[in-house]
Amino acid sequence: MEAITLTASAIAGLIFAEALKASGKSFGQEASEKIIKLISTIRNKFKKTNTEGLLTQVQEQPTEENKAIFQTFLEMEMKKDDPFADELRELLKQIQKSQTTSLEILTNIEEVEDIEAEDITMKAKSEGSVNQSIAKNIKKAKNIKLKGIHQNVE
Repeated sequence: MEAITLTASAIAGLIFAEALKASGKSFGQEASEKIIKLISTIRNKFKKTNTEGLLTQVQEQPTEENKAIFQTFLEMEMKKDDPFADELRELLKQIQKSQTTSLEILTNIEEVEDIEAEDITMKAKSEGSVNQSIAKNIKKAKNIKLKGIHQNVE
């Protein structure tokens, strides 16, 4: 898949997720500000070609079909305008760096007799920050045995 297609796909996914507040995923303050700038940049470009409605449509009616239409048109505009494509790539990179990935194991457990976990590896690959936690907020557990727990961030 070529770079413009990947970038357009990631941008369409971000806008789609922002419209849906998908999967309970919340963007941090810094990422949200950059997403607003990204959307504004796209809106300004689409206004020039009288196609701003495509962006509005995917924001107001976030369906897979509207996302695909928006992504296709965004790819076309990026292929025609290198400075526009470069600006979007840079904004996307900044958004990805400002996002936080959270990985949790054994979190928010109440009233259990025994907890045993062995040979668990948590791996995260992220341009932004990563929060990893193990055995957090455990209440009224009698026996906890953890062995061979590893955390890796790439």
